[in-house]
Amino acid sequence: MDSATAMTDCAVLRIDKKAMMDTLHREHQFSDLFVAYLLTRNIRYEEDLVDQLFNSSEKRLARILLLLAHSARKASPRR
Repeated sequence: MDSATAMTDCAVLRIDKKAMMDTLHREHQFSDLFVAYLLTRNIRYEEDLVDQLFNSSEKRLARILLLLAHSARKASPRR
């Protein structure tokens, strides 16, 4: 359905649904992290949708630039 190109060597692992469900039930700490990730991702999608519907192109560009600056700051801390 989709394609991607890796910038570095990497490995991709496919986890089937049953194995994931078993792990989520068995490993509570992992389950908490996974659910928190899903909630964060859903909130981001909602914010993107609201941004697209109600803001001008200039405001959308400003928001994206701020998000990129924030994620770059997290990825590589500098002194």
